[in-house]
Amino acid sequence: MSENEEVSQGDAEGVEEAASDENDPANTEEEGPPEDPEVTALKESIATLEATLADKKSKLQYELEQCEEYSKSGYARKVADMENMKRVRSVSSINCVSL
Repeated sequence: MSENEEVSQGDAEGVEEAASDENDPANTEEEGPPEDPEVTALKESIATLEATLADKKSKLQYELEQCEEYSKSGYARKVADMENMKRVRSVSSINCVSL
């Protein structure tokens, strides 16, 4: 036998093995026995509770941001932002007039 024949035989064996792997029931995903209704109910309950938790976390974050905005430091920050905007506008209007 030449080298080419040996390689082609090895390739053919590899293809046969791959084909048999695809048809092998041990390698395919098995659904298995049907899930217990209690387990299914628990999974649904967990999914619902996780969604509720995510919603509550979002609301909590919003409320914390609102508390920060309307606190004394939040108010001072807002006043400083407004003063800064007034300065920027006045400098901008002075530059426009002088051009």
